[in-house]
Amino acid sequence: MDEIKKIKEIKNTVKIVNIGIIAFLGSIAFFSFIISPSKSAIQTSIGLIIFAIILQIINMTMYMTIKLYYKISYSKIDINLLNQEYEREIEGMPPPAVASYLYNRNIEVFRDYTATILNLYVKKYIVISDFENNVKINIEKSKDLSKLQSHEKYVYDCISGQNKFDEEKFKNLILEDIENEGLMKKVEIDYPHILNTLMILIILALNIIYILIQVVLSSKIELDDIIFGLLICDIMIAGCYKKVYQIIKKKFFTVYRLQNKGKKELKKIKNLKNFMKQYTLIYEKDIEYVMTLEGYIPYALSLGISKKIEEYISNNEKYRNLIYGERS
Repeated sequence: MDEIKKIKEIKNTVKIVNIGIIAFLGSIAFFSFIISPSKSAIQTSIGLIIFAIILQIINMTMYMTIKLYYKISYSKIDINLLNQEYEREIEGMPPPAVASYLYNRNIEVFRDYTATILNLYVKKYIVISDFENNVKINIEKSKDLSKLQSHEKYVYDCISGQNKFDEEKFKNLILEDIENEGLMKKVEIDYPHILNTLMILIILALNIIYILIQVVLSSKIELDDIIFGLLICDIMIAGCYKKVYQIIKKKFFTVYRLQNKGKKELKKIKNLKNFMKQYTLIYEKDIEYVMTLEGYIPYALSLGISKKIEEYISNNEKYRNLIYGERS
């Protein structure tokens, strides 16, 4: 017999025997209490229940032991995955802001905007004169902007003064680039039953609020007036029902799902983070090491490794002015 089947049979046998014993002991405890509800009978019943609980714990322990044995003995290890635990090559990686969203599943504007600026410096699209004192950014106008993704070009334009920075536009451009690169796909999940129920609850809530307002403001209430008012209220809600439905659906039921390419890139990003934490000691470095470890710094920042540099930049007024400009 196949070993895996044998293990599963053992697990199922243990479960069935345990359930039978618990049912048997529970029946004895129940009937002994019904026949003779004395103090000793109650103690016996409690003891049997405790014993049944102990058996359940033993069952869970045996199940976890068998499961662990199965994983150790019969699971196949992919040697290629072990060899790819660390990734040191940055070339070909998604930009830091995109890597940040794939890894963190959120966009932190200051962190990701800063990482994008530093990555533009690494790619020689901008020149940063001094990282510690008189911070100044100059634009390299001879570079080919077509090689940049939309959110990177937007940051470049903001630095050069062609655009005024807007948080929402920056976020949307990152998400657009993620979709355009085939890393993730935006999906609107349609839960008509949930959404319709939610809309009905909203209508009921508004009706109750209307009635309460009428009760508080009016000393004498006519039933016809309440019904007429509720009718008008519901007609108004029905008129904007579709619009509200779409807003709720877009706001709360829109998700970005990883595609196959996105899964591969996420694996590389995780391996790069492992490499930076294990071999670069980048989490210990200050802002003065940006030029020494320049290629890794933007990714370390977006993946939350270089806390010292992140704190320095976020607390430095010159950096904030360069990043936010007139918004600060």
